[in-house]
Amino acid sequence: FGVAGGAVRALDWATGITAWESPLGSKVIGAPALYVSGDDAVAFAAVENGGLYALNLSDGGLAWSKSGDELSGAAYGLTVGGDGALYAATDTGWLHAFNPLTSEAYWSLDLTQSDSFYAPPAITGSGIFLSSAYQALTAINPATLETMWRAETLGVPYTPPSAAEGLGAVFVGTDRGWVYAFSMADGSQWWSAQVSGPITGLANDGARLFAAASDGSVYAWDAATGAALWALNSRSTISGPPLTD
Repeated sequence: FGVAGGAVRALDWATGITAWESPLGSKVIGAPALYVSGDDAVAFAAVENGGLYALNLSDGGLAWSKSGDELSGAAYGLTVGGDGALYAATDTGWLHAFNPLTSEAYWSLDLTQSDSFYAPPAITGSGIFLSSAYQALTAINPATLETMWRAETLGVPYTPPSAAEGLGAVFVGTDRGWVYAFSMADGSQWWSAQVSGPITGLANDGARLFAAASDGSVYAWDAATGAALWALNSRSTISGPPLTD
């Protein structure tokens, strides 16, 4: 499952042959998201002109759509939370939560005075964490939808936050090569480190934090203390986040 210009394409897992392709009429932005529960499977993609599309994963048929006017912006940040809701964060500072099957809006939060989003939020029981283009990480209380805290960063954190709920920490990387660890509870800074290039993505396994940089470097730290563990250079441009298992 992936994107190609203005279309969403699904590939057969075993053969790589295209199973279906759905043109959306405008450039697909951000990373798509998936909702799978029992027999229900839906793929979500946002486009540059502001539209949001839900496609049946079986055949690429349209399940529902939202316009840019309904979203009040372009939804660069899509993710499905552990609560089963589809979250859409927009470049204009709105955060929406939808029923992924019916498109019913659970709620919409206006953060336009302080935020603009270009990455998916991290959804946990402790908070909703958003990378703000205004050089900050914003934490929202999921029960009250009030802002719990905002932590400033050096550079724009376009990468999605990486949350380690068991550790009680949330991490973010910026376009100036800074990596930060903040307390989920109050936003206090645990540690920070600066590396050689813009951070293209983060991942953690609860004990270690991994970061990829656009210059091909990959780094690992102790997630709790920030102690450097190792680093390598892949000698190739890296444009996405690492995966950890």
